[in-house]
Amino acid sequence: MGRLILIRHCETKANVEGTVQGRRNLSLSERGELQGTLVGEYVRENFSVNRIISSNRKRCIQTANAIGDPIEITPLLREIDWGDWEGKKWDDVKAEYPKDVTALLTADPNFSTPNGDSLMSFIGRIDKAIDEFDLKNSDGDIAVVTHEGTVRTMITRLLGWNPRHMGNLVAFPGSVSIDTTSPNTIKLETLNHYQHLASS
Repeated sequence: MGRLILIRHCETKANVEGTVQGRRNLSLSERGELQGTLVGEYVRENFSVNRIISSNRKRCIQTANAIGDPIEITPLLREIDWGDWEGKKWDDVKAEYPKDVTALLTADPNFSTPNGDSLMSFIGRIDKAIDEFDLKNSDGDIAVVTHEGTVRTMITRLLGWNPRHMGNLVAFPGSVSIDTTSPNTIKLETLNHYQHLASS
C-alpha cells in the first residue's frame, strides 16, 4: 500500500492579495516560508517519504525544499495557465467574466481561459503526470507539492470522479491531503488538513 501526500504550496503575496497566480513564478511570502517549515516538520514526523515530486514553480520548490531532498521537479504539475486573468484580482475576474467563472466552477468541459489553458488540456496534463510518475501504483509515501487546482484535479482523477466535483474540493495554502493507494483501490483519506499551520 502507498500514500500520496498532496501538498499545496504555502502562502504567497498573491494569496494574501487575492490575485490570480497560475503560471507566474512567484516566491513564498515571509509567512509562507514559516508555513513551509511547519509543513516540513509535519510531513517528516508523520510519514516516511521516499519520493518528493514538485511543480517547477518557485513557491512549490520552496515548500518542497522544507520537506527534504532530492526533489523531482516537473512542469506537468503546474497550475492551469489563466491567460489574460493572470495578475488580476479574483474579484475583478468574477465581475468581468461572470459566465466564464460559472463555467470554471462547474468544470464545463468547454471552458477555456482567455489566451490560456483549456480545462481539458489541463486535465490531460495532470493525467500525464499521474502516469509518468506512476502515482496510482507506487509503494510507500510520496509527497507531491503543487497548486490548488492541481491538487483538486489529481484527487478527482485518481478517484475516477466526474471533473465537475473539482469545485466541491478545497486546498488551503500549506494544506495536506492524502490518498491511499493499493493494487485495486484508491481512497481519499484526508482532505485539506492544515492544523499543523496553527502557529502561523
